[in-house]
Amino acid sequence: MNSDTGGQNVSGVTPLYYDFKDVLVPGELKPVKKSSYIVQSHGLTAGILAFKGRVDRGALIAFFKENMIRDAWKTIGSFASSRTILLFEKENRWCVININEGDFSTHVEIGVVPMVSENVGGLMK
Repeated sequence: MNSDTGGQNVSGVTPLYYDFKDVLVPGELKPVKKSSYIVQSHGLTAGILAFKGRVDRGALIAFFKENMIRDAWKTIGSFASSRTILLFEKENRWCVININEGDFSTHVEIGVVPMVSENVGGLMK
């Protein structure tokens, strides 16, 4: 996973961009490489990046909502309970952010996938 710096932070640790160059991640979250996978093809990066850290769920939700808008993502919807899911759309991609607050750390999965544009004869194309 690659990382670049930029954007607003949760507590003072500099946030980073990883493989998805337009999804900022709080610096308090550390990558979980064994639970992450990325596919790069034809200029498109897709997959799931997993992170964990001791960060308040509410602070994470606010961080992602604010910074995704700054990176030109459109908020599609969300739901919050013990597990929170945030859904965003941008050009030809979807981003799903899954936040699970555990007893000792918070787990975050960021999934970015290409948008399926048409349905032909029951088959997605």
